[in-house]
Amino acid sequence: MGAEDGGYEPRLAEHFLIQQTTPIRYCLISTPSPCCAAPTNHTLPCDDRETTRAEITKSIDDLLAPIRSYNHMESLLLNRTLGNISHENFRKVATESLYYRIGPLNEPKFPLRKRPVPITCLNFNTSKVRRHEYLLSGDAGSSLKLWKVGSQRAKTEMLGDINKGNGGHKFGITYVQWWPFDDGMFLSSSYDTSLKVWDSSTLEEAFTFELGMKINNFDISPLGDSLIAVGCDSTHVRIMDLRSTSSVQSLSGHNGTVLSCKWSPTDGNILATGSSEGEVRLWDVRKTNACVTQLDLYRTDKDGAIAKNQSKRIGVLKSSAKAHSSNCNGICWLENGKTLLTTGGDDKIRVWNLDIPGGVNTLLNFGQFVKNKSPVYKTMILSPNCETEVQYLWYPSDNGEILVFRLMDGKLMNRLRRNIEDNVRSTSVAYLGHNSVKYFSGTVDGRILAWGPTSEETSDTE
Repeated sequence: MGAEDGGYEPRLAEHFLIQQTTPIRYCLISTPSPCCAAPTNHTLPCDDRETTRAEITKSIDDLLAPIRSYNHMESLLLNRTLGNISHENFRKVATESLYYRIGPLNEPKFPLRKRPVPITCLNFNTSKVRRHEYLLSGDAGSSLKLWKVGSQRAKTEMLGDINKGNGGHKFGITYVQWWPFDDGMFLSSSYDTSLKVWDSSTLEEAFTFELGMKINNFDISPLGDSLIAVGCDSTHVRIMDLRSTSSVQSLSGHNGTVLSCKWSPTDGNILATGSSEGEVRLWDVRKTNACVTQLDLYRTDKDGAIAKNQSKRIGVLKSSAKAHSSNCNGICWLENGKTLLTTGGDDKIRVWNLDIPGGVNTLLNFGQFVKNKSPVYKTMILSPNCETEVQYLWYPSDNGEILVFRLMDGKLMNRLRRNIEDNVRSTSVAYLGHNSVKYFSGTVDGRILAWGPTSEETSDTE
């Protein structure tokens, strides 16, 4: 049985999991914690892939089982009081325990329009000092709203509504993002071919980039160089410079429309993009021939050929190389910049090891519940690696559920939905932050829903 059919490659554990000593745990090899001990060698059985996956999953479950135990939490509190456990480790374990009882929350509530339109995007500000977080929401009716959302507030406060009637976009909002370095500014894109820069204090337009074609997605460089990558209804990726308010580069090479783009979190020159033809390309914007890698779903080891040719030279790029058999409409980096997640219209989530030149498909299987048939940008987010021992992937599936996966082995931890009768599709997900374990999703019927730790099991768990 192949990995894509539900099997599991034994060598995957060697890449993703390492057993630690004092404390005993598993973690991503590419993102070791500073307190991790040296990795030990593993000999995994290779004759039974299903057994191997079951053994790995059971080992991880056994290690995390104490987190769900009330008695163990009591012991942790005692050891924290006695100084036997550091504050950081205690905080991680306490936060981890909350992920095992996530369900729908009744508060905070967002008011619903009389004539609801689909929510298309959500984005929280990145401030680490404010007591209240600020949420941006965009919808298919051109409305861009700013919300004040506090962790202890039962109700939210709408601070502003920018729409086509008061100087906003003319058509539906495709993406919205806070400026990473200052809460005083945010950007939005639309089907009206414009990328707008807004002053968050006055909610007035500061500048508009006119690209002349429908914008599917954009991303702001997280390293402070004022560059914005834009994916349009074109085979080219546009690079805009907010400092000079101009287009500074056009990256050509895709065979289809650019649906998704994300800058590397560790290297401001590296950009990942996905297209309607299933291609995923990595670019180095400093180079004339900027495309440095084209990911190939058939390349599963470092000696494998790129695309379907027999060449093993890493630099060979073939137009036939695809990361997904359908479109690629979602991209997410791990914080270390060495692992990339992609999703596409083939109902797959793929994890790529970029430590190996040319990139390798790790064959991590996320199961059969991943549904992704919508051709628009798909938001998938990771829980911060600094908050828990393992990371969790939140994925709004087109079947109406929000799927929560354990990233290290792809295990489905939760299938979140409001109820069976009213199971509308979520289009985007955003995290409140600050160890809150509170997530918000936008739906096609115009609602913004809250998810977080509940006192009772109100969600379906695998």
